[in-house]
Amino acid sequence: MREWQDHELVEQYLRAHNIDTVWNEQIKPHISLYDFEVGELICSQGESAAMLYVLVRGKVKVYTTSVEGKTLILSFKTFDPALLQFLLEHITMKFYAKSHSLSFNLLYPVEVRMASYLLSVSFDEADKRLEKKLSTADLMDAASLLGTSYRHFNRVLQQFCASGLVERKKGFLLVKDPEGLREIAGQNIYE
Repeated sequence: MREWQDHELVEQYLRAHNIDTVWNEQIKPHISLYDFEVGELICSQGESAAMLYVLVRGKVKVYTTSVEGKTLILSFKTFDPALLQFLLEHITMKFYAKSHSLSFNLLYPVEVRMASYLLSVSFDEADKRLEKKLSTADLMDAASLLGTSYRHFNRVLQQFCASGLVERKKGFLLVKDPEGLREIAGQNIYE
């Protein structure tokens, strides 16, 4: 492997593959070009990756090796800017969703999170209607998903029952006042 520190050539490749706007100016000085010899190993399964490689010219052979040492070719890969754009968009969306959910759990009280959760799990997207019965078998999991203790979850659930928002029956919860839950949740529905 040979490394090239030619920033002008890097810029040419970035422009040629329509990814020059993807990398900000702080990252661009750290981008390098690498030239691999035919048959040279780029990475191996199970090894941690030290770098992100983007193929801008040539072809990469992807293969696996059995315990007996036999090699099986899986595919040959060439650079696809549409794929890179797709990956970057999805990574960005995942970071945004993770950031949003973390801030939601940190910034809002359990009452708001629980109201949002109850509305989210009680709405049947296929029928566009409210399914009012929810199983109580998974309340401990629900408390964990909301980032609270089961004891605190039960206290809030009792408040919701006392307010007439939900009713706890044997084996299930019955959402009685979805509008009341929406009022508590505000615009902070998990979806």
